[in-house]
Amino acid sequence: YHVVRDWIFVRLLVWQRWFINLEDIVEEHPDFKDAYLGLGLFHYYLDLLPGILKFFTYIFGFEADRALGLKEIEAVANNGTYFKVEARFALGLLFYFVEGDREKAIFWYNTLTRKYAANPLLNLMLGVYYRDRKDFESAKKYTLKTINDRHFYRFGSLIHGAYYNYAKCFFAQNQIDSTYDWFARMDRIPTRKSTYYRATIDYWKGYTSELQGKRKKALFMYHKVRNNETTQRWYDFAAAYKAQALTPTEIRQIFALNAFESDSVHTWRAYLEAHRPQKMTPREKGFHFM
Repeated sequence: YHVVRDWIFVRLLVWQRWFINLEDIVEEHPDFKDAYLGLGLFHYYLDLLPGILKFFTYIFGFEADRALGLKEIEAVANNGTYFKVEARFALGLLFYFVEGDREKAIFWYNTLTRKYAANPLLNLMLGVYYRDRKDFESAKKYTLKTINDRHFYRFGSLIHGAYYNYAKCFFAQNQIDSTYDWFARMDRIPTRKSTYYRATIDYWKGYTSELQGKRKKALFMYHKVRNNETTQRWYDFAAAYKAQALTPTEIRQIFALNAFESDSVHTWRAYLEAHRPQKMTPREKGFHFM
């Protein structure tokens, strides 16, 4: 998508001939399903472009159709010869991250698990899926498979995502010591040198330190988060907590919210009622919204 957006006018000239060739292939050999993978990806991603760019793709003869693109990729996933695996994985990614249909995403991932059970990216995607479903033990089981396969540590985003997902499982279970420990372990993986990933690590080490009642250590980590375009998200989070520490009431309410999301509404309400303070600051009242 970003390549298409940023190089639209240069690349369209190059891709026009390639696209026409694919269309010629499927017209002459309609049973050659693999050719539809390229067509499907083009039809799908072009439909995600802003209106003015989509207009120029139309001038160059490209058809932007999100639904058609998914249909073409599914044809390869079901009946392809050479690119069936790639099509299934593409559908998993598209349904999960773009379409927001996680059940369809996990369906396509499950079609790959028997044959590619050791694939680290597939295991990570299953780990993310199960964390979203609040099945934290399954999430940790699949994510740990990626973490333990050191052959793939050269793929920075993959291994960083695995450590992040694993640590967030502990956070959702209110196991703050383990959360801090896993973010601290990220200091020993290659992505620690990345500006963005470094900010992620420092922020979460600061935040979990604050939840442990270690304000000085939290401040030290918050101050390490750089302020630039790449790290703006984490810098803004850190700045908010640098300006004002979490109160004991807010910390208890964060734990209660985690209990609600990972367990049940009864656990959440019971926790809140058991720790309801006599007096609350305006910010604490914001946390105590139920």
